[in-house]
This record gives sequence, C-alpha cells and structure tokens, in this order.
Amino acid sequence: SIPGPLNARMDLYTSGTSTPNVIYNGDSSRIGGNQVYDWSYLYDTYYSWYAEYILQDSPYRVGISGDYETGDTEVTFTVEIMIEDIDSTLDIDHKYIELFVIEDHLYEYWSHVEEWHDTRDVVRVWITKSATQKIPIEISEAGQTQAVERTIYLQDNWDPENVKIVAAVQTIQPDIIGYVPVSYTHLTLPTKA
Repeated sequence: SIPGPLNARMDLYTSGTSTPNVIYNGDSSRIGGNQVYDWSYLYDTYYSWYAEYILQDSPYRVGISGDYETGDTEVTFTVEIMIEDIDSTLDIDHKYIELFVIEDHLYEYWSHVEEWHDTRDVVRVWITKSATQKIPIEISEAGQTQAVERTIYLQDNWDPENVKIVAAVQTIQPDIIGYVPVSYTHLTLPTKA
C-alpha cells in the first residue's frame, strides 16, 4: 500500500497501481507511460484523440454553485445541467451526473522515480462512485434543467485553497464506459480573505 493521497488515488484505478490509466472509446485502455515512466512519446497520440473529441459539441451545459466560508469543514453545493437548443429528444439511457472532489498541488514522494513532485488534481472523493450514489440524467428535451444538491466534508489533511468540486455527464453501461461529448465544470473553494 502506498501511504498518503496516492493510496486514495490507487483505489480509483483498476490496474492495482497509483499510475493513472486511460480508458477511451469505451473499450481501449492504456496504463501509465512505459516501464521507465517515459510518457513524453505518448503525448502526440493522446493529444490527437483529445483534439478530435474536444471539437464534438455537447447538448449539455453544466454549472456548479455553492457556499463556503474559510474554516468551515462542510461545503454544500448545487450542480445544474441544462440541455441547449436541440431539434430532437436525447436518449438518456445510461447517462449520469458524475461528481468528484479534487485536491491540487499535493507535494508527494514518487518512489518509482525517487523524486518529490507536485501531484496535480488528485481525486480525494468520487462522490458518485457507488451505484446507490449515482445521479441519473432525467431531462431529454431542449430548455429542460436538472439540479442536484450535495454536501461534502473537508478532511483535516486537505488544503481548502486547493480543493475543487468537478461535475461531468458520463455514459455508464455494464462493462462499458463510453465517451459523451460534454461540457464539464468545477467549483473552486474561495481563498482566504
């Protein structure tokens, strides 16, 4: 087991390691870079896929609002999705709002490369990970909106100035995670006054 935040991150991957893996198009997977952690050659390949997907428009718009006072340990927030102007009814089967609590800038020791690094955007909590916490999309026509409210509790070892709440729309089917062109957004907790 890896101590600290990387252990929590490892729990989010099915590869049994804290090395991130990417699943794209619902059936293709890539774990990490390579045996010596040289990932730079992968950039052009992944960037071309990203560039292709990012140009696809999404009918969904996602917004987050919330209240946080410096020193609070509780954050209540609302996620609202809206369907833009479309000419047809959307298929909402297997589409969900996914929610994550992210902490940025964790200075951690990476034992594989024997160096200290600023770890970026570590998922501290996947709010909607379990089947009982899933939030199905309930709207399917232009102009409709759906809002959900949730509360998170900040842990003592988190730096609230580096915490973000991320919301996205995802297609989730048994054994398949598919790509949905989507707008996603995040809420950053305000810094000290």
